[in-house]
Amino acid sequence: MSSSLKNKAVKGVAWSFVDNIANSGITFLVGLVLARLLSPAEYGIMAMIAIFIAVSNSIIDSGFSNALIRKIEIKQIDYNTVFF
Repeated sequence: MSSSLKNKAVKGVAWSFVDNIANSGITFLVGLVLARLLSPAEYGIMAMIAIFIAVSNSIIDSGFSNALIRKIEIKQIDYNTVFF
C-alpha cells in the first residue's frame, strides 16, 4: 500500500492514456455510424454542431472553475459566471 509517488504518477499517466485512446476510438466509431446513417447535408450539420460543442467545452475548461476554487471571497455572480 505504500506505493511511491513515481509509481502513482506512472499509473495515472497510463490510465489517462487509455482514457484518451478509448474516447478517440468511440468518437471515431460513432462518426462512422453517423456517416452511414445520415445524408451528407445532415452529416455536415452534425459536424458544425460538433465544432460548436468543442469550442464551448474549451471555454468551459478554460479555468473558470479552478479560479472559483482559489478565490477567497466568492459572490453569487461568480457562481453564475462559472455555471452559465
